Formats: sequence, C-alpha cells, structure tokens
Amino acid sequence: MKPSQLALGVTLAMGAFTSIADEQIETINIVGVREQALAFEQEQVGVELVTIGREAIERAGTSDLNGILQQNIPGLTVIPKNGRYDYANYSLQGSRKQDILWLIDGIRINNRLFNGGYLDTISTAMIERIEVLKAGQSVMFGTTALAGVVNIVTRSYKGADAGQISAGIDTLGSTQLSGYHSALIGDTEITVFGASDLSDGYQPWDDEDIHWTATDRERGYDVQNLGVKVAQEWDKTRAQLMAQYNVADLDYLRPYYNVETQNRRDQILVTLQLEHEISAEHQIEFKGYYHNWDTDYFRVYQYEDGSIKVKNDNDPWWFEDYGAKVTMHSQLGMHHFNYGIEHQRYYGEDAVMKFESNTEQVNDVFAQYQPQLAALPDTKLSLGGRYTQVKDGESGSALEFSARHMVNDTWGINGAAGTSFGLPSAEQLYASADDGIYGNRDLTPETGININTGLDYSRSDVQWQVNLFWREISDIIGVGTKDGKDQYVNLDKEVVTLGVDLHLFWMLTDSVSVDVATTYSDIENENGDEALLNVPDVSANIRVDYQPNNRPWELWLQSSYVGSMTAYDKDYGEYTLVDLGASYRFGPQENHRINLKLENAFDTDAVTGIFRPGSDAPVDYRDTIDTLGSPRNLQISYIFDF
Repeated sequence: MKPSQLALGVTLAMGAFTSIADEQIETINIVGVREQALAFEQEQVGVELVTIGREAIERAGTSDLNGILQQNIPGLTVIPKNGRYDYANYSLQGSRKQDILWLIDGIRINNRLFNGGYLDTISTAMIERIEVLKAGQSVMFGTTALAGVVNIVTRSYKGADAGQISAGIDTLGSTQLSGYHSALIGDTEITVFGASDLSDGYQPWDDEDIHWTATDRERGYDVQNLGVKVAQEWDKTRAQLMAQYNVADLDYLRPYYNVETQNRRDQILVTLQLEHEISAEHQIEFKGYYHNWDTDYFRVYQYEDGSIKVKNDNDPWWFEDYGAKVTMHSQLGMHHFNYGIEHQRYYGEDAVMKFESNTEQVNDVFAQYQPQLAALPDTKLSLGGRYTQVKDGESGSALEFSARHMVNDTWGINGAAGTSFGLPSAEQLYASADDGIYGNRDLTPETGININTGLDYSRSDVQWQVNLFWREISDIIGVGTKDGKDQYVNLDKEVVTLGVDLHLFWMLTDSVSVDVATTYSDIENENGDEALLNVPDVSANIRVDYQPNNRPWELWLQSSYVGSMTAYDKDYGEYTLVDLGASYRFGPQENHRINLKLENAFDTDAVTGIFRPGSDAPVDYRDTIDTLGSPRNLQISYIFDF
C-alpha cells in the first residue's frame, strides 16, 4: 500500500460536523502524509471536530483568519484587538487563549516563549481548510492543548493541476491580492501561493478618548506572504517539504503619546514530513520543522512638552523554535496503536520586556491505543498518555480517554476526558521590564482536568449536536507581590469552567439553510477570576443562506453575538454584529466569481476590549477606555479559478 493510498475519505454532515454552509455534504479527501488525517481519526474515536472548507474561506471576503474563525467555529470566540491582522483574544468553550494549541499542517506555531499563537501574519489565501478539535488533546498534539487544537491546513496538489487568482478591496482602504497554482511536474507535486494584504485601517477609539499627543490614530497593516510545497512519492515512501515566508509591517496603536509604533516582522516556517510503509501493519512518520519569528519594534513618542523621542529603535523581539517528531502507526489485528517521541528547542529575546531566555529543551514520549472490541462493533475507543520532560525544568504528564458509540444510523454519542498541563511562558519566567510584571524561575506547570460529552443527530436535511464541557485548571499562573514588586506566581487557586455547546443545521427548503450555534460558559470567578479575563459568558452565531437551484448566485446573512466580559474590573462586550453578503458566478464554466460583503451592516459600536493606560501615561489620562471593533465597511472581491 502506498502512503497516498492511506487517503482518508471523510464525509462531514453540515452543522454537527462542519461549518460550510454552501454545501449540504462535503467530502474531504486527505491525500499524502498521514499526519493530515490525524484530526479525522480523533473524531472517529469521540473527539468533536469542526471543519471550515475553502468555499467558506473565499466567501469571507477581505476578512483575515480571525474573522473566518469567529464566524464559522461553534464554541470558539475570537475578538481581535484592533481589527484585521492584529492580536486577538481567543476562547474555546470558555477557555483562556493560552489553553488552545495552534498548528500549521500539524506544526505548532504558538510557542511557550510568548504563550500565544501569532496568527496576525497568516494569509487566508494559503489555507485549504481549518480543523478544530474540542477537548484536551495533549497526548497526540502536545502541551498547551488544554481546551483543544486549531490546525490550519495549507493548500496542496489534489490530483489535478489547478490555480486561482483573487483580488479584493473595501471602504476601509484595504486591498487584497493572492494567487495559487498546483501542478504535477514529472512525478513531483508542486504548489506555490502568494498574497498581499494592505489597509489604512480604522480608528479603534472615540475621538474624545484619544489624548492630543497621539497623532497616529488609524491602525493599518501591510502583510506579504509567499509559500511553496513540494511532494514526491516512491514505492512505499512519501516526502513533503513546505516553506513559508511572511513579512509584515503592522501598526501598534496607543491612544496617547503615539506618533508611530510598528512591528516590522519576518516569519519563516519550514517543515519536512516523511512517511514510509514498513509493512502492511506498520507505518513510520517523521516530521521536522524550523520556525523563526522576528520582530523589530519601532516606536516614536510625542510628550506633553512637545518633545519627540524614539522610544524603541527597531529593538529585537523574536523567537526561534525547531524540533522533530517520530510516530509509529501499527495495526495488530483489530487493534490500532499510535506511539512515538518528540523533541523541541526554543530560544527567544524581548528587548521591551527586557528578557533573554535560556535555550529550552523539551522531550516527549506518547502513545495512544484504539481497540476494536468484537462485543461492541458500533463503539470506537481510545486511551493514551504523554510524558514531557523539560531540561532543567519541570516535567508533566497527560492521560486521555475518548469514545464514540453509534446508536443507529442517525444518533451518536461521544465523550472525551483527560488530564493536561501547560508550561509557563518565557515572559512569566524571565520578564524584567521596569514598568511591568517580573518573571519567576520557580514557576511550575499549570495542570488541568477536562471532560466533554455530546449527543448528535444527523439526517439529510437536519443535523444537530449538543456538547457539555467541564474543565478545571490548578496551579494557575497569575500575579502576586514579592519584595514590593508584581511578579508571576502559581496561585493557590483553581478555575472551574462548566458549559454547554449547541449547534444546529437545518435545510428549510432546497434553497434556504439555517446554521445556528451558541456556547454558554459558567466560570467560577472565586477561584482565579484574574486569570480568566476577556472570556465571554455567552457567544452565538446565526447564518442564513439562500442559494436557488440552478442559479449562479446566492445571498447570505451572518449574525454574531458576544456576551459579557470583564477586564480591569470593568464589564464590556454584549454586542451583536450583522454581516450581509452575495455571490455571483459567471463564465463558460462558472469559474469567475464576484463576492460582495457588507461587514457590520448596522455600524454597531462594539466594545471589543478595555485599554488601560500605563504608568507613564499623562497624569490626567489614567482611566480605562473602550476599544471598538471594525466599523461598517463594504467589500468586493473577484476570484478566477483555472
């Protein structure tokens, strides 16, 4: 059997299993490196999986990755800091952002050095689909996956030459250009993609909330992406090499002093994946990667006396991350095993927070057992564990169990439970900025327990799913006081999150579909509310699509609600945004398409965050102010497939 014959054909019903609203059933064929089938394999043994396909990504217009995730993933709340291509707060089923593991083609991109996923330079043009696994996934994917995993799968050769060119503009002064081409040259699969995203941006604060010393008031961006993927297959071996280069010039605003502040960034990601069939029962997989994220931080301030000062002159802020993973996949009779080892190295520096980390080395061993019991032919199970050892640091372990039982052709029951752990970030270990929080080398990992259980129903016109989730995190890393200074410490507190995740898809007629999702989270604030800021109690999405049969056009409406959140002892949030869209296909093969989108159609002043001035702010400018989301804007895009 060749590696490509391990292709996994997965049929995902709308609603309970996917967020693609323009097709009732989508068939996704996973061809090539077996790692790309891992998320679907975990779904089969009881872990909830939601997938966003290419069609939904293209329909999103000039949205960035954050906008696509917010509109299409039930239970995932995404709140950008200042619009597109900026940092964001993420919450998956009531989690913190650091409890989510972010991957590109199975390679982790959030790094323990800065404890976050730097998604602000990822172009949507390179994405084939997005996979989201809910519940702890530390065994097969690694540390940080306390609440789940988001895997961004890049475009690749899919059995035939293909290409695409797209362009878009909007009324915020944004332009978006991208191209993609995939071909078979000899026996080699080659895919190239590139994108350019520019915008003047918008003003995220009201005029009266901006101090007169701030002259740069609109947050824009300039993001360029280039990538190539090459794959070659021999008799029993397949190799795939991918390289991405992203360069960005991103505005970073403050409502006082700011004349110009920019993150000038280069990002390189190189991955090598090898798969070899040892025998019919055993396959081995190797995955190596190199990730370099490098920002020059430039900041010019104007003070109240009129003086101008270069606060940061391209100061370094970067990390380097590389590693390798070897996984064996064995089928012994009716029993399946995944097991392997993983090694990672991290190193980084932040001149603003004034720290330079040691080189951190992390070694893991992991194993997962998936039995098939003759007495339970309609039930699939998995049991696994991971042990992690940090050189000169703390170790951690995770155990996970999951199961899925099909009651009949329409009803299914799934459950997942496990333990997890999260390592402290480099900021929490090393930070020493004079006006910030000091690091603590004695921090220990956070530990967690999570349980997800659900019931789903699926037939041709209706699919729905209900999931209950419970999560407890101990040894929370928060802020304490030592020697009169704020310092990161392990708080003697626990955070418990309990909630429900509902999702319904219904084909009302042959032309009209409705997709509804809502998540409610109850977080016990008495046990560590400081660690769970910016997490909404309720989030909801409603989407209505109208696509007449045998017509080349469609209309849609998307509404998103974000509930109450808290930051700096102030409540905010509780807003509803509505987007309207239309699409028209034309040409001999309908391979030309025009998309229209009216974002924030009612021009709602959504308070998406709370800004607190620092200790260096003007004396009369120390109160918190509201940060606003994107205003109403009209987008138009053109797509040509060839």
